[in-house]
Amino acid sequence: RLLLGSLFLLLPIFMNRMGFVNASRVVLCWIPFIYLFGGQVVGIRESEAYQPSGYLVVRYFFLGFGCFPFLVFGLKETKLLVAGLLGPFLSIVFFDPILNLFNVGYWQLGFNESAYPFNTIRVLISFFVIGFSCFFLKRLVESSETLNDKLLWELAEKNKQIREQADNEVHQLNQQLYANLQDLSEREFILNQSQRIAKIGSFEYRIENGSIFWSDEMYNIFGLDKSFDLKTENLSQILWGDDAGVVTNASINLLRTGQPYDLTLRSKTPLGYVKWVRVSGFPINKDGHPIGMH
Repeated sequence: RLLLGSLFLLLPIFMNRMGFVNASRVVLCWIPFIYLFGGQVVGIRESEAYQPSGYLVVRYFFLGFGCFPFLVFGLKETKLLVAGLLGPFLSIVFFDPILNLFNVGYWQLGFNESAYPFNTIRVLISFFVIGFSCFFLKRLVESSETLNDKLLWELAEKNKQIREQADNEVHQLNQQLYANLQDLSEREFILNQSQRIAKIGSFEYRIENGSIFWSDEMYNIFGLDKSFDLKTENLSQILWGDDAGVVTNASINLLRTGQPYDLTLRSKTPLGYVKWVRVSGFPINKDGHPIGMH
């Protein structure tokens, strides 16, 4: 019996799995009462001394299961909600006629309490009280959900507008950045071409971090590859050979006093070519003090 009863109560799950969603929800509202009626009939027939209180106790379960329709249906699903509520309502109203149909009714067993018929009215009133309480609670919950859905929709719209505005701003910034980069590339190209034609290179040195920058023509003048490490300790010796001390002293004096220099020295490239190079150094000042040279 327990196995059959469990399979019977699992019927709504099987129906839902097969695609009968609304029908399974209606059956879920009805099936506890069918099961209780079956248990009531079997219990009365198998009991040798069934108590009259059993006819009232089972109706307490009716009241408990009467809230199922409000759990599985929304208030906007009026027809389905009414169909679900018919189960507990009809079970309460026709409780005695249904038991009489199976010959296990209250009067059929010889009970004759005069106040018994009022139990149906009492249970029905309790059902309406509980039902209306569930109805107003359900309406309060759904109104809150509606408000939450509205707020979530407004939040999603705001986020969408913010993303669109951000995308537009990022697009504009990217366009401006691309234009700036293109302009910078054009200027760098013009500068490199001008230096190549005039055979004039440029450099920059910063005291703070010891950074050194050379233009492309500087590498061409001294015959060095762009991968050459300009921070090597014997850079002056590599470039100027015996005249390295002259350039070093002039650079140190410039960085200390801000006095520029203009020298013409001989340089030997790694391939052995000898060149005469004119070197001019000027201070980079900040607040009246040299912070580098170029």
